[in-house]
Amino acid sequence: MPITATTDNRVLIAHQFNLSSHASQRVKERSLTSAELLLALRYGRRIRSKGAIFYVVGRKEIDKHGEAEPQLKQMNGTQVLCADNGTVITAYRNKDFRKIRPCRRTRYQRSHNV
Repeated sequence: MPITATTDNRVLIAHQFNLSSHASQRVKERSLTSAELLLALRYGRRIRSKGAIFYVVGRKEIDKHGEAEPQLKQMNGTQVLCADNGTVITAYRNKDFRKIRPCRRTRYQRSHNV
């Protein structure tokens, strides 16, 4: 389902993203707005892990972009998980980023499927 995110009185950017049915359900349960999802996708740290892309908003992102987007200050720990095609798979809040391990394959492993 395509979603266009807006905030209080302005449109952040003309950006649409697709939510899976699972993500739609989880976003409602976790009281995340489409504007918060868009902010996480726009300002969140991008980590490729476990065959997906994580967009995480933590202390570093808030320090860096908090003045431009004050709403980020309430989003500490927000994580949005996306597929390679850009579809949002799920979203949740968790301040512990240690479980997200970036992919670190060497050239030898990729070419030889080890």
